[in-house]
Amino acid sequence: MNVKRATTAVLMAVVMTLAGGVGLASSTPPPGADDTFSGCFDYSTTAGNGGSYSGPMPVANTTDSVTVLLFKYSLVDVSCKNGTYTFTVVSGDNLSGQVLWQDVRSGDGTTQSFTENVALKSGPSTICLYGTTSLNNKVYDRAPETGCLSLSLTGGAGSNSYW
Repeated sequence: MNVKRATTAVLMAVVMTLAGGVGLASSTPPPGADDTFSGCFDYSTTAGNGGSYSGPMPVANTTDSVTVLLFKYSLVDVSCKNGTYTFTVVSGDNLSGQVLWQDVRSGDGTTQSFTENVALKSGPSTICLYGTTSLNNKVYDRAPETGCLSLSLTGGAGSNSYW
């Protein structure tokens, strides 16, 4: 019986090689860290995720101006009920900067994308943005995986950056 199983295994390997199965398997990239989480806790890595930072822009009927951050985070699946989705903006181009803005949201089982439009009064020339998903104080995903998405201030329309 062992000879029969071994012969079957060798035959299957030959068939997969001839059919291109080995080549296909090796050309597929290995799953990233995001693939290890449940879809409702997993930030998607689609090109639509990211943001832009622009300004300064005048505030109507005042002498003030603001910088504007627009960003979007999408999940692989709808948000988990009772999951926590936190978005943080810090000054500078790394995580050591001062927290300028933070939004903490609860999952509702229906939302799949979070879009933010944030006005920062006297915003710095560079900011860093990151998001986390968690439940009961355990972080399940982070976007970007390490560090933060650094965005530099542009005059007017802004520039787009993605992770």
